[in-house]
Amino acid sequence: MWRIWLMVDPRRGLIAVLAFAFFMVLVNHFVQLSTPRYGSWLSGEPWEGTAAVQEAKDEEVMVAGRQ
Repeated sequence: MWRIWLMVDPRRGLIAVLAFAFFMVLVNHFVQLSTPRYGSWLSGEPWEGTAAVQEAKDEEVMVAGRQ
């Protein structure tokens, strides 16, 4: 194992690992923000699975039934 560190500078190796991890975190966040469940707040539309949306739909059905 010690021979590997003779070929690779530990400082450069650590910076490379941290840069790769940061890149993967950014990719993961942007992928999640592009999904309807986690990215819907960007467009102002609530996700269809939330309780608030279900309550709003139930109220619309109740109001439509009264008329």
